[in-house]
Amino acid sequence: MGSAFYNWDKVFSYNAYLNMIVTARGRGKTYGLRKQFVKDYLKDGSRFVEFVRYNKQVQDVCDGYFTKLEANGEFPELVFKAEGSKFFLAKKPKEDDKPKWELCGYCVSLNDQQNAKKKTFANVKRVMFDEFILERHSLPGYLHDEWGKFANLIDTIARQIAGEETKVRVYLCANACDLVNPYFVEFVIMDEPREGFTWLEKGFALLHYEKNSEYSQAKRETLAGRLSRGHNESMITNVFDNAGKEFIARKTKDAKFVFGFVFKGDRFGVWLSLVEGLYFVNRQIPNGEEKVFALTREDASVSILNAKRANYYLNTIIEMFYANCVRYDSYETYDKFLKMSSLFGVR
Repeated sequence: MGSAFYNWDKVFSYNAYLNMIVTARGRGKTYGLRKQFVKDYLKDGSRFVEFVRYNKQVQDVCDGYFTKLEANGEFPELVFKAEGSKFFLAKKPKEDDKPKWELCGYCVSLNDQQNAKKKTFANVKRVMFDEFILERHSLPGYLHDEWGKFANLIDTIARQIAGEETKVRVYLCANACDLVNPYFVEFVIMDEPREGFTWLEKGFALLHYEKNSEYSQAKRETLAGRLSRGHNESMITNVFDNAGKEFIARKTKDAKFVFGFVFKGDRFGVWLSLVEGLYFVNRQIPNGEEKVFALTREDASVSILNAKRANYYLNTIIEMFYANCVRYDSYETYDKFLKMSSLFGVR
């Protein structure tokens, strides 16, 4: 495979527990890691786990999982199959003989992590979650508490005892599309990462963000590249489509608290800077403030006014939104505040 394809050996050399790989489409990330899964098993019997987000995706991923490897003659001495949510390989049998199948991997969905606790994942070395970042506004979207489900499932697979080392390594693969995702939020990545390799959490996790301008230029000349011009540049350039937006800014020192909202557990403070002529939205609500409005029944409490009394303040922020006079302290705040506002007139 040529230099255009992703170099997994460099990632493996860092030996990070958690690896987030964000490169352009077509770089061979998935192909290369599946090839490594087979190499691992042939070397020492180590197995792999493939994550998907929803139960219905398990069968889709399992069907033809090793087809491209077989088509390219990567392991001519082997045959592969998927059965249920498990993967098997065997030495290619002689004529009239049956393959002696050996379990080499598993597939499991994040939203089934509770049932997964009952399963046994033996001798797992690598875990892969492909397309861990979704395109913006895609449905059905991320799971509720997706990071929590992800972490619990890793714990089920690793079965690591406190104080002991684990051989399990996790690889999250995606293309740049949306900065607002549960995994970037967990590591407080609020802006487009710098290109190259970046250590996170003091060496616990590794992020590799790659634009690869040479590859992107070649991609522009493909059929998909030509069709995407002016519509989906992130597919070609691997640049996040909500990076570098002017609406991301922290409140200025002169900004004064005006009002706040609580929506499905999220708290938003709205601040006004008369100097800048801008409203700033963040997660800060000063203690003792009375102008804080609960917009759903479950958020209401004795100290929070109800949504019926919030109309004036909602109309104000919506009007300022359309006038491009609202800024947000992070992409996560922007995304969540916009979802809240959409119920009250912002589209």
